[in-house]
Amino acid sequence: MSYSKSKPSNYVTKEQIERARNVDMVEFLERTEGFSVKKSGNGYRCDVHDSLFITNDRKGWYWNSRDEGGNNAIAFCMKIYGQSFTEAVKSLCGDIQMEYSPKYNTKKKSSEEKIEAHRLILPEQDHKENGQRNYSNVIAYLCKTRGLEYNIVNQLIYDRKLYQGIGYSGLQLVGYDSSNTPFYRFKNDIPTNAPEYVTIELQAQKQKGEKYICEGFSGEHIPELIERGITKKYVNMIAVNGDGIMSRYAFCRSVSDSSTYRVDLPGSDKKYSFSLLGTNKNKLYVFESVIDMLSYASFYAINNGQDAWQQLTMLSLGGKSDVALDEFLKNKPIAEITFCLDNDDAGKHATEQLSDKYALKGYAVSKDIPLNKDFNDDLKAFRALNEKNTVQATKPLKR
Repeated sequence: MSYSKSKPSNYVTKEQIERARNVDMVEFLERTEGFSVKKSGNGYRCDVHDSLFITNDRKGWYWNSRDEGGNNAIAFCMKIYGQSFTEAVKSLCGDIQMEYSPKYNTKKKSSEEKIEAHRLILPEQDHKENGQRNYSNVIAYLCKTRGLEYNIVNQLIYDRKLYQGIGYSGLQLVGYDSSNTPFYRFKNDIPTNAPEYVTIELQAQKQKGEKYICEGFSGEHIPELIERGITKKYVNMIAVNGDGIMSRYAFCRSVSDSSTYRVDLPGSDKKYSFSLLGTNKNKLYVFESVIDMLSYASFYAINNGQDAWQQLTMLSLGGKSDVALDEFLKNKPIAEITFCLDNDDAGKHATEQLSDKYALKGYAVSKDIPLNKDFNDDLKAFRALNEKNTVQATKPLKR
């Protein structure tokens, strides 16, 4: 008699995943939601939610009003319906029946949890062993990997708009005490012989903002936890923006070549997304991301002089939602807006929508589309070509 092992309930095959990835989003939305989806420009648009855009291959999608998007129906089920990866794959393949409805968190949060969710707690600044601030990883990533101009990165570091932040696996930063010592707590189970929690008065940003009472342990215990293998240190690029008084928004991105980790830090207010106010305050350049924005600035410096980029007034939307744009335009003498969004289906669609919207508001609108997917891809291609030409020019002539 032979026996076969049964697969666990959360198991899905490669074939199932491939089938789910190739689900036609237009047919899926018409079948599950009853939406009417019609051809629009270089993709498809939903009649009920006109900010929901389906790419021309009928697989990718972007929902502008929700600032959510993905390459396939699996991402849609996970982000919009709140399904797990396994549930999404199985439901799309018809192996399980799911009730499709937008996700809502029904668990009631305590008042303290609600307040905590709105605190922007900036990560610790990384330091060298000699106590000096460390920016080496961020500079290497932005200048060598991404190709940005060094003087731009250096100026933003000097202006405290960029820095090299640190975090620790399994730990959550909860604030700083009166001496600027960071306090942490464990995200999940507390290990044996862990530092004892204390109740202490903290602030979300060093010497700034309201004080609050919180439980945690001092960051002075971190070296011991690292030595015991309980946590490990990692470094990220942190891009910060504020309202002139406090930091209101922070974007975090891994500086590792192998990682795609990037996120708006909890408590960030999207209205204050990353921006730079240049000497020309009448024209605004709008981008999807911080890296794209700084790549454009680098091109401008290369073509017009080292400090010419400081003329530019620029805004990163942190996606395709125009929440930050609406806020930025308040009480500023902007007359012209140039949209510099990605050269893909979702980016083109957002450019069309935003151009129409702000033209109706009376702004002179134009667009500057990258040759590749985005302006960082353009910049990296430019750097690679220059390097190739330099190498060829320095090769000795054969006699």
